[in-house]
Amino acid sequence: MRLKRQYRCDIEQVVIFLQATTNEIVFTDTYQDRSTSHHYRVVRLWEQDSSPFLANPGLLPLATLTQTDSPQGLLAQVAERTATIPDREQRQTIAGCAEILAGLRFEKDLIRQFFREDIMRESVIYQDILQQGRRQEALSLVIRLLNRRLGEVNPEPIERVRALSIEQLEELGIALLDFSNMADLMAWFDQQERREVEIALITRQLTRQLGEIDPLLIEQIHRLSPEQLEILGVALLDLSEMADLVAWLEHKQRWEGDEEEVK
Repeated sequence: MRLKRQYRCDIEQVVIFLQATTNEIVFTDTYQDRSTSHHYRVVRLWEQDSSPFLANPGLLPLATLTQTDSPQGLLAQVAERTATIPDREQRQTIAGCAEILAGLRFEKDLIRQFFREDIMRESVIYQDILQQGRRQEALSLVIRLLNRRLGEVNPEPIERVRALSIEQLEELGIALLDFSNMADLMAWFDQQERREVEIALITRQLTRQLGEIDPLLIEQIHRLSPEQLEILGVALLDLSEMADLVAWLEHKQRWEGDEEEVK
């Protein structure tokens, strides 16, 4: 009703089913209970002609699941047409989506025969999935280590651990080796909160002085140690342009490299 009032046009509800099944729900086009009724159009991809999907770059990922007498040939067509997309970023994104959806129908090894792995690795969707996978692994490891180090940890601290970024999980994984009780873990959380406040203050001041900060530079700032953040907090008073910040961060990286060589 909200959409109809906003756009003043007929609204058609559509439900798209991706995988072939004989479940009766995919052949139902009405939802009804005691006080409401909704009619919707059902699209069963495995019954759809592949031609319209192959003709539209944005629909190529869905084309892998459409009707065909030669599934492998269809997959090859999707890969070929994806490879001809001129815009590199769009090509990477569509390739990533196509591999994910094709996984509902084809074996992984077959998919990789048709989609270049280097394009897949550069896909933002593929990268996000990898990042989520790495984070889940780090989270599971840190929780196991905490339970082994401190005994069974209560749900509340565990929820705080689950909210950490992958970088924070890695830091906690190292720090917890020195923990002897729950107070150490809570002190670490307090330190992280103070650090986040300090980062927010520094970022706000840098934006005020230099304008919008590149997200990659923000990431570098988030990776700074508490001591380096303190140094940056003083140094930022002398930064007058973005190049000064870049130079400061590069100097910090060289300094860390020299320290590693000394070790």
